[in-house]
Amino acid sequence: MKSIAVIGAGPAGSTAAEQLARAGYRVHLLDEKLAWEKPCGGGVTYKAYQRYPYLQGNAAGRREVVACELQATGVKPYRFTLNYPVLIYSRRDLNAMLIERAAAAGAQVEKARITAVERHANGWRLKTPTSTLEADFAIVATGARNVLRDFGTEWNSHNTMLAMGYYIPGKLESVIIRFFPWLQGYVWLFPRGDHISAGICGKRSDHRYLRKALEEYLDDAGIAWRGAAFYAHLLPSFESAHWRENRLAGEGWMAAGDAGGLVDPITGEGIYYAIRSGDLAARALADERIPAHAKAAAYTESVERDFGADLELASKICRLFYLGHTGFGTVPQRMIQFARGTAQIRNLLQDLMSGTQDYSGLRERLADSISTRVFGMIVRLLRAGAATGEDPAPPARDGCRAAS
Repeated sequence: MKSIAVIGAGPAGSTAAEQLARAGYRVHLLDEKLAWEKPCGGGVTYKAYQRYPYLQGNAAGRREVVACELQATGVKPYRFTLNYPVLIYSRRDLNAMLIERAAAAGAQVEKARITAVERHANGWRLKTPTSTLEADFAIVATGARNVLRDFGTEWNSHNTMLAMGYYIPGKLESVIIRFFPWLQGYVWLFPRGDHISAGICGKRSDHRYLRKALEEYLDDAGIAWRGAAFYAHLLPSFESAHWRENRLAGEGWMAAGDAGGLVDPITGEGIYYAIRSGDLAARALADERIPAHAKAAAYTESVERDFGADLELASKICRLFYLGHTGFGTVPQRMIQFARGTAQIRNLLQDLMSGTQDYSGLRERLADSISTRVFGMIVRLLRAGAATGEDPAPPARDGCRAAS
């Protein structure tokens, strides 16, 4: 195996391309847009920059934010200082930095749209409007809107969430997260260099209700959104049953990042898992101890061991986390209330925001740390959801002011 085509130059593709080029492979990194802005907060957690220090030690445009505020209907907001800052990037700047690293390592970067992909005995033939490229192996990192239907995860309406929002000129000093009792998702306000990324993500919700809820929230917060650039985007958000069916790799190819559905179903975080999966894909390909025919399976197994099992667990408790009732309100409402008076919950929120708290330990940590009746209910609710994958809460009704 000498030549590798990496299709998509976001965090997953650029990371894989850089690693493979450094390992001595001939790498073609192809993307229709290269660096471009994406509808998301752009937050990089401590978990990500601890493992990949170059995310923090570079000159790319970003902000280090240490102030956070959590809000929920009927609950006093909880403001706190993060132990570890969140790095908030413009996605254009982040992608550009990662592409530059891949190019510096020796990857050939090309702005090109793939029009056809053909599998043959010796590898792959990729066609663009102007050329044809031959490669021994392919990494698909095209994002959630993967046009290569035969490679990468297969979507349906149950396995995505909708994200939408505005790029609003102005300054903000803290990350703000707002929960609604009817929404399996949240509103975010993230401060970027010259604007605020204000958005909402939700699952099983009509796009009209989501947009209306966001705009009403921005009006109430006194944030002038009218005239700002609007965006919308689909994100992977797997149901628990889909993880075992996910098409992550096959003969001669691997899917990384959003193209493989590798997004946290609860938080919607994708940047870390994109970079990590690109890294794991490159490691599997470059490991000479793994036969060529076994590399796809080795990559799939490494994702499962590293973070896939934890994301599968998150998919089982996601709806319960947002909409499950303790008898005194939703889980986010009670978490915010108890954070003001309970050190264990404050520490738990710190670890959740830094990305260092996995879901396999979340239930046990709640059970070990909190002895109140309310959190006993939360723990039982999360345990039941993780065991069955079912949602004992009644379906939430979409709505805005009337339901909030």
